[in-house]
Amino acid sequence: MPQRVRTVTVDGIMTREVLTASIDLTLRDVGRIMGERDISSVIIMSGTAPVGMITQTDVMRALAKDIDLAITPVRDVMSSPLMFVGPGTKLDRASEIMSRLRIKRLPIMDMDRLVGIVTDHDIMKVLPDIVRMEDCEPFDMSQVFLIRDDGKVLFHHKKKDQKLLDEDLVGGMLAALEHFIKHVMVDVEPGKFDTFNYGNLTITLRKGKHIYLAIFLTGEVPDEICSVMDRVVEDVEREFEEYIRRWDGDSFKTGRFHDYVTKELNKDERFAKELF
Repeated sequence: MPQRVRTVTVDGIMTREVLTASIDLTLRDVGRIMGERDISSVIIMSGTAPVGMITQTDVMRALAKDIDLAITPVRDVMSSPLMFVGPGTKLDRASEIMSRLRIKRLPIMDMDRLVGIVTDHDIMKVLPDIVRMEDCEPFDMSQVFLIRDDGKVLFHHKKKDQKLLDEDLVGGMLAALEHFIKHVMVDVEPGKFDTFNYGNLTITLRKGKHIYLAIFLTGEVPDEICSVMDRVVEDVEREFEEYIRRWDGDSFKTGRFHDYVTKELNKDERFAKELF
């Protein structure tokens, strides 16, 4: 562990303005709050006490199980009890806690008061040594989806020799993703990039003006995935914007999408190797 991580405390890097929501709200209410504020988690409060956390992944899991977000109280879905640390906690200790519990966010409490939140990304940003991609856990991309803003799938590519995945899990997550796009992401500005974790599966999602690009993968999410997805979405929308808006749902007509998106993904050597 680099020396700086052993000496810096979480209060030096934490986000101090933490979005909270009442435990009396529904899961749909909290999902909309996250979408409107462009954040991935909300601390749930009972009065002045933080009692749990809801993340975008929690919303996705609920959708995959056909749970009605409009009538489901957040108390039924939130992660609780809430694991937290004090503002004087060293970064290496906070990192160790998150790693062992397999969590990405850690609330900061000063006595009984919520004073901030720190994420795994916050800690990575202050690391003096940049971890090279070659030293990261290998990643394996299995499926790519191009989804219109009404939730209809325009394009799907499945890696031929992919590792065995639970097809019910993938199908359920796709259905949840389509619903999430239609009901939660609708008011989010284009350019939004999100990641969702479901078991050992990670979904990366990039929003364009009319389409979403989703990539299903396992392992370490490569840093360059954001720029690659940005380029693909921008190029596809520039080339096919009118066609996307007028598409009637006929899968036969999406052949050009497959050819074009395949070509765009193949421009990146690592992505071409993983997917094709």
